[in-house]
Amino acid sequence: MTTITDVVTIDILRKLFHSEDYRIEIVNLIDAEFLDYAILFFKKIVETKLRYENIDVDWYRAEFLNSDLPSDELIINSGLNRKTISNMYNSSRREIVLEVTQENYKKIV
Repeated sequence: MTTITDVVTIDILRKLFHSEDYRIEIVNLIDAEFLDYAILFFKKIVETKLRYENIDVDWYRAEFLNSDLPSDELIINSGLNRKTISNMYNSSRREIVLEVTQENYKKIV
């Protein structure tokens, strides 16, 4: 499956090879990554509703703050970013991410 991000990455490489300005493609890449994330996020919600499961804070925690997810996903799903965690805790190691994302989620729920 080709994602929007894949297409934009190819455009960046093409422009680099031809010595063209690629900065707008970086903005497009950020936008594409967000769009890919949003589509996957809503896809999980739709799949849950099709299984007639209840969507609540417990479901969100189990689905989006599952410790098996990659650190980057946990960070964004908890409403944080890696730089903030690194600045606050002088580290963004996996153990720190697991602790901080759960703590932050508890504060906002």
